[in-house]
Amino acid sequence: MLIEFYPKHEGPVEVPIGNEKYLFEPDESGRRVADVWREDHIICFLNVGHLYRLVPGQDIPPLVREAMEREGLAVPDKVTKPADKVTIPSDAVTNTPPSMKRPEIIAALKGKGIPFKATAKNDELRGLLAGAS
Repeated sequence: MLIEFYPKHEGPVEVPIGNEKYLFEPDESGRRVADVWREDHIICFLNVGHLYRLVPGQDIPPLVREAMEREGLAVPDKVTKPADKVTIPSDAVTNTPPSMKRPEIIAALKGKGIPFKATAKNDELRGLLAGAS
């Protein structure tokens, strides 16, 4: 599944999730994309909707579809254009409810040995934790 990193950025962008590293490189259209094969990692990226989105023309993966349906969200068959954002609330797929405070999230990441940046936003940290479950 191709995921796009869409903020303006020069050069490739490498993003680690769990034991995987995804390299977002320009495609023929100039978008920075990476092929993300693990559905839980796809969900991690989509949890950070201000940075990542599905590349148009792809089917919605089953795990992503299920999480969206549980949340009562409309699920398209395919992403047809970049505006068709597929965003999943982080608490739909993780054990980190929105009420979980930052120190608790950080403690859970440290407890699982998951590396993270101290400057990361809470949703990004929740996404990392989701990728480890």
